[in-house]
Amino acid sequence: MAFPTGVAKSLPEWLLRRAKPAYYAGYRCAIRARCWISDQWLPVSGSEPVPPAMLRFRVGESISVQDFLHIGRATAMAIRQALSMAGRPLEAAGAILDFGCGCGRTLLWLTQWFPEQTFYGTDVDACAVQWCKRHIGAHFSVNSPEPPLSYPECSFDLVYAVSVFTHLSEQDQCKWLHELRRILKPGGVLLLSVHGPSSWSRLSQEERDILRRQGFLFKRSSKLRGIVPEWYHTAFHSRDYALQSFSRYFKPISFMENGLGFQDLVVLER
Repeated sequence: MAFPTGVAKSLPEWLLRRAKPAYYAGYRCAIRARCWISDQWLPVSGSEPVPPAMLRFRVGESISVQDFLHIGRATAMAIRQALSMAGRPLEAAGAILDFGCGCGRTLLWLTQWFPEQTFYGTDVDACAVQWCKRHIGAHFSVNSPEPPLSYPECSFDLVYAVSVFTHLSEQDQCKWLHELRRILKPGGVLLLSVHGPSSWSRLSQEERDILRRQGFLFKRSSKLRGIVPEWYHTAFHSRDYALQSFSRYFKPISFMENGLGFQDLVVLER
């Protein structure tokens, strides 16, 4: 939850600078309390394995089990559809990597739908990866915040990164694009999601103007400090910027506006 806009406008700048940290500290405490209560007194039941509340929150800023399962299934369907429309069906890929897999919100579904494919997942969140190892039929590893990954060159036919490049700085994006190119086979496919214009409505007019001029905006926030990594903020891309930037490393195949709700999907080839 962002700092209330109406309150922010009514406070003098010196007081706002003090009020925001206190507000966000209280917000983080409330999140931790809600997660604890959810895990202790609201046990999860159902046919699908569901990770603890804090792991669910880290991937979607929601502790709702229904949201976790629904969004994961919808994301898996969107990936499948985008690849099919691009002429690179998922079922034609042998080795597939979920880069930034979190606690397996998407892999939970894809591993069930495509049992013949070999799935891998990697993430900086060691707790999430450990949960995945116990509950999802794929190969998992923990990666560092910066390259390289542990995989050899040309390891994968397909790599997808959902809600990863939406949180990286411009410099970090370049590093990871270079690394993902390394681990993809020639002709392999990379699918990325980005915050396109549909997500810009929550930005200020000044921030939207920067995006229109420069095509990229990296918005920093301390709201989730201690819950997500220090480098984890929010990135926004214009279509032209995304295609121009990513084409330095890959050949663009398709661009789907709102392919993932308020995120756009970009399909690229090595």
